[in-house]
Amino acid sequence: MRKLQSWLILGTTLWCAAILLPALASADWIRLFFAAICHQMPSRSFWLFGKPLAVCVRCSGFYFGFLFALILESFLPISGRSNPAETRRGEFQSAIRNPQSAIGSPRRQKVLRAAAALVLIDVANSFVLFYPDLPWFRFTSAFLFSIVVAPFIVKGLYQAIQSIRNREVKYS
Repeated sequence: MRKLQSWLILGTTLWCAAILLPALASADWIRLFFAAICHQMPSRSFWLFGKPLAVCVRCSGFYFGFLFALILESFLPISGRSNPAETRRGEFQSAIRNPQSAIGSPRRQKVLRAAAALVLIDVANSFVLFYPDLPWFRFTSAFLFSIVVAPFIVKGLYQAIQSIRNREVKYS
């Protein structure tokens, strides 16, 4: 699991660096790459050194939020219990140990629903304009959603890798 997290941190860091690169250097090919997954409207993008980033504000929030969640889990383990035997490594590891716990608890469901609601409100606002376009709300709602969803993504990747490995062992 630790190895998977390390690879995910490396890959996500490179992905986020690529988002910043067009603002730092002439890298039109990167903007072209990200055009397949983001509208890249300059009016809805963060700007750095007078140039827009490779993705919009909301996409930036998703990607940087995911990176933040991976780093946070790797370097700041959750250890709120006094007995070291009961101390757990955090959301990623507990979700792996007990797959039913990943979304099963009412608290996790509420947090996931609240994070999704923030993003949905922001997306709805894009069409109806309940409030003025607020780039920081777009970024923050996506950022928080990614932090909440990251453990589920990591768990799914881990289970997929384990499933592939089990098939390879079975057929060899």
